[in-house]
Amino acid sequence: MKAVFGLCCLALLSNGYAYAAEEDWAACNNERGDISIQACTRIIERGGESDEQLSRAYYNRGYEYEALRDFDKAIADYREAIRLDPQAKLAHNNLGLMLYEKGGREPNWEAHAAYSRAIEIDPELSQAYFNRGVVGFKLGEYAGAVTDFEKTLSLKPDHKLAPEWLAEARRLAGE
Repeated sequence: MKAVFGLCCLALLSNGYAYAAEEDWAACNNERGDISIQACTRIIERGGESDEQLSRAYYNRGYEYEALRDFDKAIADYREAIRLDPQAKLAHNNLGLMLYEKGGREPNWEAHAAYSRAIEIDPELSQAYFNRGVVGFKLGEYAGAVTDFEKTLSLKPDHKLAPEWLAEARRLAGE
């Protein structure tokens, strides 16, 4: 009798655990701010997830830290997401954004490299081309910026900012 009772309790606990894990994933993926951060943190701390799933939890939490302008925490989470899943294109792109923002919007090659890696993973990621173009432009790499802004517009013709950046990059490149 004790064995049957023990098995029943174990089944109830494991169902409750699964339900809590599902709720955490829903909040981590769909909520915003502290709710998402707390849910993602529980997933990370609980363990038992694949590297790809953990990468997603770190990415989501980093995204929320980014929204809160907590650049150091966002950078740390994006780096961990990339460590767990080197093919996480959005983590590479957002890492570049955070490196750029943390530096006071001063250009840096580390942000440029993060965008380049996102593009290597997904050559159709228009935002990574635009972001790399902006950093390249600010680094004085006008010809490369022209190429990136042109690619941005070929992938996303209705991009709002790329035409202005492209015109200025062309002017400075001597085109």
